[in-house]
Amino acid sequence: MEKIRGPSLLKRLERTVLPFKICTGCKESKPLSAFYSYIDKRFGTKYYHSQCAKCKNAYGRKRYLDNKEVHNERGRRWYERNKERVRAAARARPDRDYHAKKLRAYGINVDAYESLLTLQGRACAICRQLPNGKRVERLSVDHDHKTGAVRGLLCRRCNSALGLFHDSVEWLQRAMDYLKGDAPCQSLPVNADG
Repeated sequence: MEKIRGPSLLKRLERTVLPFKICTGCKESKPLSAFYSYIDKRFGTKYYHSQCAKCKNAYGRKRYLDNKEVHNERGRRWYERNKERVRAAARARPDRDYHAKKLRAYGINVDAYESLLTLQGRACAICRQLPNGKRVERLSVDHDHKTGAVRGLLCRRCNSALGLFHDSVEWLQRAMDYLKGDAPCQSLPVNADG
């Protein structure tokens, strides 16, 4: 008699009939959505790991911490073998993917960022300084924290300054008055005795 190839009956039932599975780690019955899945390329069928995602992650974390040096050494060896490939990939896409992902958080794309940059003369909207030439530095997307609307592109220093002032026009006006010498506290006498 010829052996039937393919997934076992239990695995097929697990995929189609049973919406729950018992984790071999914590021994709890959980929905299939709590398990990582994979597709068997030989048969094109979907399977679920025997441990739930939580147990599998805990096991992976423990295994990494127990063998940290081995994992790090393996990573270093892989990098040494593939150094040129990694560098070629970095030259092909400097940081466009990472940058595009960050921009999506503000609801704009790389083209909109470039348009705004050109509109501002490729400089910070506040200090009008060009980005540092020593290394690639992009201007930060400044946005209104209440509405989420993009206001402009700022250098790190100006963006940090606005953040420290909590985007408060009142605080910034007081700081301007202070710098001009118009602040009321500057007319108070100074106690030299401490």
